[in-house]
Formats: sequence, structure tokens, C-alpha cells
Amino acid sequence: MNQELINPKTWRLLLKIGIGFAVAFVAIWLIGFLLKTLKKNKTDATGQTANPDGTPGGWQIDIDKAYIDRMAKLGKTVHDEKDYSGYSSGRCELVNNIIQMRDEEIVALVELCKSQYGFDLRGDVTQMKGDGCWNPFGKEQHEAAAARLKNF
Repeated sequence: MNQELINPKTWRLLLKIGIGFAVAFVAIWLIGFLLKTLKKNKTDATGQTANPDGTPGGWQIDIDKAYIDRMAKLGKTVHDEKDYSGYSSGRCELVNNIIQMRDEEIVALVELCKSQYGFDLRGDVTQMKGDGCWNPFGKEQHEAAAARLKNF
């Protein structure tokens, strides 16, 4: 009465099949993850990260679009923002991004402001004086961003 329910060779076969399914699942998941990552990190002609539609951009322009959109919904342009608490970090981030952006990103952002929101970002940044900016070098950063925008 000491018979085994399943013979040892069958157990080994079932174990191998289970391990095979686990390895296949992990491989398929890894391939999917890599394809998703590669699709998300599309690059433009210069090899820099681009927006999903291939236009220049990346994280900086996305942050700035969201910030400008938020200001437009309030009926304000960028330089009016100091009156609204909670938005100064967005203004500082916008100014820092302008300093760091590539030329084509700045062109795209200036065009976005003109076409979608009806204001000239170059004039708005020039009017910002760095008042109330959390950064002690806020005034210098605003001046650097304004100088950078004058070329566009």
C-alpha cells in the first residue's frame, strides 16, 4: 500500500514544465518592458529626448506647458504670478528650465505661448524681477532667462 500517487519521472517533468513557463513569462514581461521604455524615450534628430510625437521637448517643456496652462486658466501671464501663493516654485522652475533648454525647445515654448495662450513669453519673463523667489540668486536667474529669450 506504499504506492506513490505520481511516479518520480512525472514529478520531474512537471517541475521542468513549471520552470519553463516561469522563464517564458519573465522573458515576455522583460521584452514588453524594454519595448515600452524604448518607445517612451524617443529621441529627436540631435539624439536628445523628444516628445512622443517627435517634436523637441522632453521633461522640461512638459513642466513648462503644464505651468503656463495653469497660469492661463487663472487668466494670468507668467509675470503676474507672484500674487498667487503656491505658484512661485513653478515660476522659478520655468526660469531655470529656460536657462537650461536647447534652442529648439525655447522656440517651441515661445510658439506655444503665442499660439495657444496669446501672450509673448519673452516679454513676460523680462518683466519678472525675481521678487519673492525662494532662490537667493532669483534675480540673476530671471535676468539670465530674459537674456536667453531675447534671441528668439
